[in-house]
Amino acid sequence: MLADPSNLNKNQLVLILSNGGQLHVNMGDYEAAAVLLDSAMAISTQYLGTGQSAYAYTTTLRTRTAIVQGDFELAANLSRSLAKEQQKQLMRASGHLSAAELELYAVKLSYGEALVNAVIYASGNATLPADAYDDALFFKGLSLQTAAAQRALHQGDTLVQRLEASRKQYCQMLARQYALPIPDRKAGHIQELEEQVNALEKALSTRVTAYAPARQPVTRQQVQRALRKGDAAIEIVRFPAYYKQGPILYQYAALVLLHQMEGVLFIPLCDERRLAALLTESGTDIQTAGNLYASRSGELLDKRPAYGDALYKLLWDPLDSLLQERGVKQVYLSPTGLLHQIAFRALPLPGKNRVLADRYAIRQLSSTRVLAEGRDGRTGVPARAVVFGGVDYEHSSGFGQAIGYYTEMPGNPPLQRHVVAYGPDQQFSYLPGTLQEARNLEHILAAKGVQVRLFTGEQAGEEQLKAVCAQSENRPQLLHIATNGFHFEVDSTLYGGEAGLDNPFAQQTHPLMRSGLALAGANRVWSGEAISEDREDGIATAFEISQLDLTGTQLAVLSACGTGRGDIKGAEGVYGLQRGFKLAGARYLMLSLWAVPDRETAVFMQYFYRQWAKGNTLSDAFDQAQKKMRKRFKEPEYWAAWMLLE
Repeated sequence: MLADPSNLNKNQLVLILSNGGQLHVNMGDYEAAAVLLDSAMAISTQYLGTGQSAYAYTTTLRTRTAIVQGDFELAANLSRSLAKEQQKQLMRASGHLSAAELELYAVKLSYGEALVNAVIYASGNATLPADAYDDALFFKGLSLQTAAAQRALHQGDTLVQRLEASRKQYCQMLARQYALPIPDRKAGHIQELEEQVNALEKALSTRVTAYAPARQPVTRQQVQRALRKGDAAIEIVRFPAYYKQGPILYQYAALVLLHQMEGVLFIPLCDERRLAALLTESGTDIQTAGNLYASRSGELLDKRPAYGDALYKLLWDPLDSLLQERGVKQVYLSPTGLLHQIAFRALPLPGKNRVLADRYAIRQLSSTRVLAEGRDGRTGVPARAVVFGGVDYEHSSGFGQAIGYYTEMPGNPPLQRHVVAYGPDQQFSYLPGTLQEARNLEHILAAKGVQVRLFTGEQAGEEQLKAVCAQSENRPQLLHIATNGFHFEVDSTLYGGEAGLDNPFAQQTHPLMRSGLALAGANRVWSGEAISEDREDGIATAFEISQLDLTGTQLAVLSACGTGRGDIKGAEGVYGLQRGFKLAGARYLMLSLWAVPDRETAVFMQYFYRQWAKGNTLSDAFDQAQKKMRKRFKEPEYWAAWMLLE
């Protein structure tokens, strides 16, 4: 019987009933839980509406009970209605929330999509995957895409330009405060600056969407129309799996869209625990990263651990026979969760020394929605390029127009790139290989008539990077940065442990401040030296990069260690350098998943740019470069780290 809400606050009553339902769910009494949750949903629908958080909470619990009870029709209806309602709310919110607020709101309102996939997984429903694909197109990277779209609409409105200029100014001040050691930060100043940025972003959001929608929804039909014979578009999704007994387990599945095929296929892949265990076992340095892709069935086994076969079985074996049967040759792949850490091209195929790149052309995308935007990857050789390399981490010239070559310092052997551990005695080491890499690139591009600006030594500084991005008429179409990079995970050792005791970047809660690139003079602030407010500190964090204007930049190459890594936040993807450069407006990114030595990196880059200069598409040039690297360096740790992302 429906409870009489007349003597109780309706929100409180819904909460009491829902919490009671949750308690019964925890005890495994799903019938009793369903009774309470049905009452809560009825009250919420009649008196509060379906847009309230109380309704969403109750609907989520009721969907879970329906799945466990086998009432898949009810579960499908509830999950779809919730996903649609959350999409409406987010579309409305994108017109008045700041970027930070929309990001938090999107995380809060994305579980409707996960519920739809949970229902498909439990029931085998054949019609829901089409809706699930549309959901993935909407939710994946929502706040990133909205922020990027809003920035693209800033042109031509004087008020918007003034607001944007003010926002960037406050962001620069905020970045400087973030970079200070905690004891040196001005009390309350960071909060004040964050509030100013938030207010300006809200004003920008309102102003921009008043005359143009910031984000147009894309459907699977639009994506499918962009596919050609032999193409497949795959959205990887992550969702909870509900069982009568035991904890909630998170699963991965592939939503597969094929050229001229009716509907969408849902292919379960693996549970997250098994994948996480494999990644933990393999590690993240160069040697253990190679172990992850080594195969016991081929020549890559060299008396070392080999996890490649197990990784293939988890992530690709469920898909392979289907794709081969349908004649698929090219795969547009959008990963999620832990799959952002996977070099898919290097997955070993069953058989002798063959990898996935031998069977398919893998095109990795932040979302397959980019296919509907008419991007075919036929990006020509740029007219203008800016190249950084041979960085002097000890000294910086400050801002200057001079562009000179760096003189290699005696006594500095070619050292491997690495993630530098934080601490007063740890500094960035000079990388002679990056100087050669930069010079080779200048030679290749200049031969094609490309205007190249080369920054090396003391001139390869943060000031120069920001200056070239501010020059609207001469903004680089290609930006190549060869240097040391860093990213540190959120971990207790960063907050008082040995690694993070003294370095302010290690103590950041903002994920875009824990990823960055080291430029000229970076060792000063890295070792604790105070930097005057009128100078840059030489550390270009992902947060600072996100404030640059890279509109018109076809390709940004981050030739540094681990530039593809970052914090992973649900459907929003990787929070690190790749998010910073995408927010700045770069179209394609070339990133690394682990550290690769200077020599092999320089060789790969030379192969890639020569292929691009011949007129190949970016993707084809990338594929050819990796094939050449595999012939020269068989071990996957030397060729598989690089990925090309749109």
